[in-house]
Amino acid sequence: MAKSGSSETAFNSDDRLRRPNIGNIIMMKLLKKIKMDKSGASAAEYALMVAVMGGVVVTAVIALGGAVGTNVNRAATDLARAETGTAS
Repeated sequence: MAKSGSSETAFNSDDRLRRPNIGNIIMMKLLKKIKMDKSGASAAEYALMVAVMGGVVVTAVIALGGAVGTNVNRAATDLARAETGTAS
């Protein structure tokens, strides 16, 4: 066992960076395969468009959510007043 402060340790993190990791090798092969496959390009483009549209919808809901809620509450109050016959 190595002493504290010595250059030799039981586990050297630099060795991990130099050794090929089977997971990294598999992932690189998969990414190369996807890159060469032109049929998947349209699916990736559709996925990107769906993601962008989803972001736009979420942004619109956040921006307009308070205003829509206020107007719905106002309409509900007006309907309740109309039902009871009280004027505003």
